[in-house]
Amino acid sequence: MTSGSGDARHVGAGSRVGEHVGDVEAAVLLDTLSEVVFRTDAEGRWTYLNRAWTRLTGFEIGPSLGARFLDYVHPDELEYTVTLFMGVVAGGANHCHHETRYRTSDGSYRRVQIRANVIRDGAGEVIGNTGTILDVTDSRRGSETIGEHAALLELVSADAPGGELPVGVVVYDADLRLRRGSPVVDRLAEAPQRIGDPLAQLMELLAPAVPGQRALGGEWGLVAVAKRTNHAQVSDLDIADPRPGRSLRVSVIPYLRDGEEMLALVLADITDLRRAEHRQAGLARLGHRAISSSDTAALVSEAAAMVASTLSVAGCELIHVDPRGGDAVGTSPLLDRVLADDQPVVIDSPVTELARSLAGSPPDSPDVATVLATRVGGAGLLFGVLAAHSTTPRCFTDDEVQFVQAVADILTAALERDRTDHELRRLYRRAEHGRAWLAASAHTITQVLAAAEPRDALDLVAATARTMAGTDIGVVAVPDEHGNLVITTADVAPGLPAAPDSLLGLTLAQGVTPVAEQLTAGGTVVLGSLDLRGSRISPAPDMPIATALILPLRITQRSSAVLILGNHTDTAHLPLHDVELIEAFTHDAALAVELVQTQHDRARLAVYQDRDRIARDLHDQVIQRLFAIGLHLQSLTRAAGDIAAARLTSAINALNHTIDDIRHTIFDLHPTQPGP
Repeated sequence: MTSGSGDARHVGAGSRVGEHVGDVEAAVLLDTLSEVVFRTDAEGRWTYLNRAWTRLTGFEIGPSLGARFLDYVHPDELEYTVTLFMGVVAGGANHCHHETRYRTSDGSYRRVQIRANVIRDGAGEVIGNTGTILDVTDSRRGSETIGEHAALLELVSADAPGGELPVGVVVYDADLRLRRGSPVVDRLAEAPQRIGDPLAQLMELLAPAVPGQRALGGEWGLVAVAKRTNHAQVSDLDIADPRPGRSLRVSVIPYLRDGEEMLALVLADITDLRRAEHRQAGLARLGHRAISSSDTAALVSEAAAMVASTLSVAGCELIHVDPRGGDAVGTSPLLDRVLADDQPVVIDSPVTELARSLAGSPPDSPDVATVLATRVGGAGLLFGVLAAHSTTPRCFTDDEVQFVQAVADILTAALERDRTDHELRRLYRRAEHGRAWLAASAHTITQVLAAAEPRDALDLVAATARTMAGTDIGVVAVPDEHGNLVITTADVAPGLPAAPDSLLGLTLAQGVTPVAEQLTAGGTVVLGSLDLRGSRISPAPDMPIATALILPLRITQRSSAVLILGNHTDTAHLPLHDVELIEAFTHDAALAVELVQTQHDRARLAVYQDRDRIARDLHDQVIQRLFAIGLHLQSLTRAAGDIAAARLTSAINALNHTIDDIRHTIFDLHPTQPGP
């Protein structure tokens, strides 16, 4: 029994391991399929997607899970898709088959064929869908193109004049020699095609538009496959010579005419279409870069290079314009026109220095024949002018003008976002800095109020202000009887050629100057230099103060001290952007020092009042009693004998000395008026 039960558990464990391995193999197998395999929940949100989803749309699987499948449907087909699926669900059907367009990561759309099966629970309620998505964009486009080209071939078979056909058609016989040509083909290829010319001559002029596409010739080229399968083939090819950049859509159609195998090539010029697709793809990439990257300099360089390559112009550059009113290229009616116009402006010959400047070209560069310029930035904030220039006369099409405007709009949005980000970061740093000053102010006030002496409070104020402001020195000075500011408290940053004690006692001549008036009015003063004067007792150290910030420490008219923050060299800048924060700190510190001084004065006054009370008590009570006792003893000396009289006289003299001592003590207890 034991052995049997052990075998049973082993078999069960092996079965579970086998199921897990099978699931992994199934997942790997699904990821190798070219079709998208999907599953959704009852709300139409993706719950499973294989790797073909990324290959089809460009979206990653992880972020896509949980999104609705309707979010990817083309807006023009959204209502139809919803109606179709609602009809399937309401009608009780278990499957749905239709075509639609799905959005991709670059903003374009692919035509897909969807086969979905409805999943229902035991009660018949829909709990999800599962199925496949097949990309039929190329085949759909190819079949449409082949159908159009087949109709053209019927015109050729009907001996329609070749020059009247909308596209170029050439017909080859079984030996692949030209049987019938078309002037359109001669114009597209810019090489005459004569009767009897081999097809290989045309093959040399055409090359695949992108790597990986099939060529016209070769063992597995369009011609070979069309003849081998007896089915039409279609592909996009470029003319490599003599004019690079022209694109053709070529259909190779095998057919029979009077029992003879013929091969027709239908050529349609799709250069404008390819350029439009290239512009659209470039705008999509640039828009994605603008959203995902914060490197605006690289974005501007990429945008300029893309405009230059897409428009096939000599160059493109963003000319920065000072938003405060100045500009990088001077002022002229032509520039005002570029900046004032909401649409791109084309500047034609004759070439002006302004046009060259707008193109960003140096003086010794080739002549600029045409400039296409548009402003970057809105009416509220101008960033510059995006200018593309050509060295030969150029007529820009409306599509090209709109393309440049779209690039400028993307740059405007990116630069505006970057400016907003910088402003938000600046405001955040400013807020954090302000919070640090508030914390320092609160800590300083607490320490100042707990200080035993006002001098200790001023030491703390000077040290905290210097540390927070990041200056080399921080001192507190008070005016003497001559109106000169005398340093009474000093704090010096480490590494300077002077100690804090060496600054004590130094004076700053104040006098009757605008600085003194501003300090008297309670304003902050910024000085380009600070002259510290010493004396014979306290010589001034060899440490000049290059810049200084002077703030009054005044709450009432009784206190006229100042806080001085300075730097030893010109390279260290004063924290002028923090003046408001420093002023607030100074006001709070001055109030705290004033409170400490007031508390100290009250304590001294209480002591003086107590001394005065003691002096009055000694004078009014003790001295009067001692004087009365002395008079009484003096009257007893007349009735006493000589010996007793002598003793009484000695006691009276002792009482008189005691009275004198008490009087001296009373004089010492009388308070003097406390100074400011």
